[in-house]
Amino acid sequence: MAGKDAKVGVKDGVFVVTSTGGDPYISTREVAKGVGPFTVEFRIKSASKGGGQVFWATADEPAFHRDRSTAFAPTHDGEWAEYAVKVPSDKSLTALRIDPSTAAGEIRIETVRLKG
Repeated sequence: MAGKDAKVGVKDGVFVVTSTGGDPYISTREVAKGVGPFTVEFRIKSASKGGGQVFWATADEPAFHRDRSTAFAPTHDGEWAEYAVKVPSDKSLTALRIDPSTAAGEIRIETVRLKG
């Protein structure tokens, strides 16, 4: 799923996010079961701007909210960069969301892993 400020496609096995505004994201409700804390690992190649966030949801709190997010600082230089973002929840997750930037531009995302 993609946010209203993003168009998402897949090219050569990589998510291609074309951000048209200030809140692009991709999300999934297909999350492996397990109890945290977790780390989300992924690679991004970005020609956008701004900070990034990883959001999570649980059965008790099913909506994404800033109280259940961790910020990260993406590098927007058009080169691949790897990130490991902590998800400090001690509950089982029901959804994950990656916000890779806060501006227009193209972002490629690959190799997303959730580690417990």
